[in-house]
Parts: sequence; structure tokens; C-alpha cells
Amino acid sequence: MSMAEIKGSLAGSTIAPGTEGCTESGIQIPFLQEMCDQFHDEFGYQMIFVSERGEIIAAVLRERIGTTHAIGAEIMSGKRDEGIVTEADAAQSDFMKEGVSVGIDVDGTRVAVVGITGPVEKVHPLARLAGMWVIAMVRAENARCAQEEMAEQMITQQREILEQQKEYVQERTRSIQSLLDLSGQGFLSFGADMKVRPEYSRECVEIFGEEIEGHDLSKLLYSDPQEQADFVDALALVFAGDSSPDVVFSLLDASVKIRDKTVELDFRAIDTDYIMCSLRDVSEQQMLEARISEVNELREMLLGVVMNRPHFAALVREADRLFELLNSMTASGEFTGEEENVASAYREIHTFKANASYLKLKRSVDAAHRLEDALAEFDVLTDGTSVLLRIEEMQHAFRKDLFTVKNNLGPEWIAPDETMVIPRLQLEELERQLRSEVSGGGEIADRLQRLQMVPYSTLESRVAGLVQDLASARGKRLKPLEFSGNDFLLDREYYEALSHAVTHIIRNMVDHGIERPRDRERAGKAAEGVVSISSAEQNGHVRIIIEDDGQGIDVQKVKAKAISLNLVQHNSQPSREELLKLIFKQGFSTAAYVTPTSGRGVGLVAVRDEIKRVGGKLSVSTRNGKGTRFEITIPKGSAVRGLHEG
Repeated sequence: MSMAEIKGSLAGSTIAPGTEGCTESGIQIPFLQEMCDQFHDEFGYQMIFVSERGEIIAAVLRERIGTTHAIGAEIMSGKRDEGIVTEADAAQSDFMKEGVSVGIDVDGTRVAVVGITGPVEKVHPLARLAGMWVIAMVRAENARCAQEEMAEQMITQQREILEQQKEYVQERTRSIQSLLDLSGQGFLSFGADMKVRPEYSRECVEIFGEEIEGHDLSKLLYSDPQEQADFVDALALVFAGDSSPDVVFSLLDASVKIRDKTVELDFRAIDTDYIMCSLRDVSEQQMLEARISEVNELREMLLGVVMNRPHFAALVREADRLFELLNSMTASGEFTGEEENVASAYREIHTFKANASYLKLKRSVDAAHRLEDALAEFDVLTDGTSVLLRIEEMQHAFRKDLFTVKNNLGPEWIAPDETMVIPRLQLEELERQLRSEVSGGGEIADRLQRLQMVPYSTLESRVAGLVQDLASARGKRLKPLEFSGNDFLLDREYYEALSHAVTHIIRNMVDHGIERPRDRERAGKAAEGVVSISSAEQNGHVRIIIEDDGQGIDVQKVKAKAISLNLVQHNSQPSREELLKLIFKQGFSTAAYVTPTSGRGVGLVAVRDEIKRVGGKLSVSTRNGKGTRFEITIPKGSAVRGLHEG
């Protein structure tokens, strides 16, 4: 029987009033009626109990269905295949076997039909059991449906949550992307394959000039294959977990050149699989810093020249003499000269460099340092080509510094209108004539000579700033220079000689004598070192003492160096004084490396020669861990006078 026939057989009939829950013969089965009511109230289904004769034993219907109905008869007579309905009906109606059909749809009403075999009088146990089974089955079906519905709701909720989370992540990604774009920096990430991931800031496009997703970062940063390979090898250690990321990152280039831009790099490990690289275009910043540095250098140079005008004038005269000496050694178009002349030129250049450094003439200082390098190579290679080039370079650098001073301070600044420049030789000739040819001219000559003399105390202003500048450049700390003792007048030549000597000594003290703050504290000293200069007149001489409280001169190191230079025999036992005299030999230095200020073994040789040139004497004493003391003695005379002497 088809569903249409079932519907037809059930349509148009109702159970007569008073007959619900009883058979046609009047047999009351109230518990089945209660079961039908319970089933209807709980599930909304109609439950019909049908006898083997097709009688409706119990039902809840407001419309008459009929006292007999074909489905019941067919169920109970076994005419239906497989016990209840055909396979087609089962597929449509979800019939359950063994005489029970659940889910028949009759005009929109779901009906459960229970077929009962046997006489109606004996139906109670079987009908009750069948009804309970139907109720349990329907409850299970409803539970399953409820679970499926709940699962579907949960799936729907999870989908909604996932969509919300996806939208949140996308919004966060957009926000972070916006922040990265607004930061003005390039941000990108990459994995072990070096390929740039899709997420990177807009600045990366500005830096590289193209979209970079999927590009090899090593090729983006470097054009040289070897540099690319080194970069990949270094980061492979990080991805493999063989080295600490921070250690590897610290060894990578801090900046690279990309499309004529200077780009600063910084690397951070995101996790074990990815590394983030930030890029910052510092080209404009570098240009600005370079410009600021130029302005600061110009300001320092002009300030140094203005505050030390006599020293600047002396440096100009010194440069004239030096260039005359160097030109005489290059007159043939090649650099030539006796060993003694070369050594003398070496010392003069070193002194020039020291004095130019004091006045902040950076171009001249750098050029002089390169010329010293060329001279040192000349001693070994005897090739004067590089020396010639460096001489020209130094002369050009000094002329450029001189032009800068004149251009900013005015050409008249070096020789202002109220000053008359008289060549030194002419003044000396005038003094000679006054003394020998003019009656009473000796007194005038003395006064003329006195006008040319310089107070020794002016040396303080020169070396005080020098000491602090040198200490700062070396990472050392010094107390203000201690300058004490008698003042006196010096002939300008004597003053310049003494000034050069003191400058060289102080440079060596700061470079090699004074320890760094931590080393001083470990030795039980104050963190700040002390350098002092004192003077006194004694027995017709002027004595100047320069001393420090540094580490002293390592005499054993001096001996080892002397042995390596064949100045001392290995098995000899020179005295402490003899060893200390060796530090004044040309080219002798115990320094491990050359610095812009010392380490060539030239400075103390220049000190010795300057003091010797003015008839003075030089001695040195030292105590290990306590400091070093240099003593300069100059005889008083016409070139060295007390302040109040005639």
C-alpha cells in the first residue's frame, strides 16, 4: 500500500465520542489510551494501536479514522513484504520492522502505528510492551535528532566564532600592517629558504624599488655572490639551532648599500622557523650627520685658532720650514735624502702633526699621519713614489686648512692692520747692529729682544685643553692639569721648542702612562689620573718637571724591545738608567700598535732634539705602577729670562 492509499484509508473518519481507548466490542484498555495521550503530549505524534482484525484499539484523534483500517489488516495478515511495508514505503516512511511503524506522515500529522496480534482480551501485555518500545524508540530518535540539532548548532556557533576570529585576525593584521607602513621603516620576515614572506611594510618597496614577496633576501641585500653565500651560511646556523641568534646577528652587517641608499639592518628571531628583519634608510641621516660633523669640525678649528693665535702663527712658520725641507728632498722629482735627513723630516712631520692636532686642523693631521705611514714604508721598500704623493697631499691639506681660516676669519686676521710683520732675520740683524755699531744701543737691543719673548705661563692654556681632549679620545679620565711654579720669559724659538717637547711628552703620558678608570681602580688608585707641570729657577737654570701617576715605564719590556732591535746583547745586564735612555732612540717604541698620536718611536726623539737644540738637558725616571717623571733643564741667559730681569 502506498502512502497515498494509507492517507486515504485514514482520512475522513473519527473515533466516536466515548470510544477513545476502547475497541468496537467495548473492551476498555485505559492504559493504552494513557500511553497514546502521553505519546502525543511528549512527542506530538499520534499513536494508534490496531488489532489483528484491523480494529483501532486506542488512539488520540479528533477526527474519526474508522474502526477498521487497511494498514492494520495488512500489517497483521503478513501480506506486506518484510513484515510491515514494502522496501519503497520503508525508504519513504522510515517504518520499523516487527509490526511497528514510526513516522507515517498523514496530512502533516506524524503517526505511530502499533499492530497487535492475538485476541483483544489478551492484548494487554503485548500492547503495553509494544507501546513502551515505541515510546523508548521515539525518545531515542528524538534524542538523536536533538543531539544532531545541538551538534549543528554547535558547528554553526563554532563557524561563527571562527569567522569572528578570522575577521579579528584580519583586522589586527590590517592594523599592524598600517602601523608598519606608518612607521617609515621596512619590516619583512623570512624562513630557512631565505624567501621573503607575503607580509612586509610599504617602505620595503621604497627601499628595494619593487614588490619583494618570494624574493631571496640574500640577493636583495647583496650583489656580490660571496657576500650572499656568507649571509646564507650565517643564518643557516640560526635555523639549524647550532648558534645563538643574538651572536650570529651581531656578526652580520649593520648596514648595506641598496640602490645608492645606505640601509641600516636589524634582525630578530620570531621563533625557530622565521626571522624578522627591519630596514631603515639612513641616507639622509648620514648626510645630515656628515654636514653637522663638518660644521662642528669647522667650529672647533676656528675656535682653536682664535683662542691660540700665537700657536697658529707658529704653526704657519713651522709648516714653511717643514715644506722647504721636504721640497729640497723632492727637487729631483723623486724622494731622496740621507738617512739622517729622512729621520729629521720624520720628526718634523710628527711635531707638525701634534701641533696641528692641538689646533684641530683635522685635514692636515690626517694627511701628516698618512705621510708618516709612507715614510715608514720607504724605510723598508725604498720606493719614494708614495712619499711624493703624500707630501703633495699634506701640503694641499694644510693650504686648504689655511684657506678655511682666512676665509672665515679674514685675511687680515693673521696679520691685522695694527701689526707689522718683520722677518725674524731682519730683527736679528737689527739687534746685532744696535749692539755693535750704535753707542748705547745694547739697552735698546735688549728691549727689542724682550718684546719678542713669550711668557712660559702661556704654555698652560695650550696643554690644558690638549690633555683633556687626548684623555677623552682614549676613554680615560684626568683631573684638570696641574700647572705650577715660576713664570719666566722665553725667546720665541725656545718657547716653540719647549712647547713641542711638552706636547710630545704629554701625548705619550696620556697614551701609554695613564691607565683606564677600571684598571686604576683595580690598582687601588683614583679613577681620574693626574698629569702635572711645575717649574722652578735653580742655579742659573730653569727646571721644568712633567709627571704623571700612571703605570710607569716597563723597563723589562724596554729591554726585550732593545734586544729584538739588537741594541742590547741578550746576555748583557744594562742598568735601569741605560735602558731608559733607549726610549729616546729613533724608531724605538714598546707600543703594540700605532695610534694617530703615538707608537712610531718618533715623539720622544723629537723631544730630545728640541731640548738639545736650545742647549737644554732631558732626563726621565719611572716607578712601576706609580708613574713617570720627565725633567727638562734649560740654562738661563739672553734667551731665557725672569719676568722682571732687564
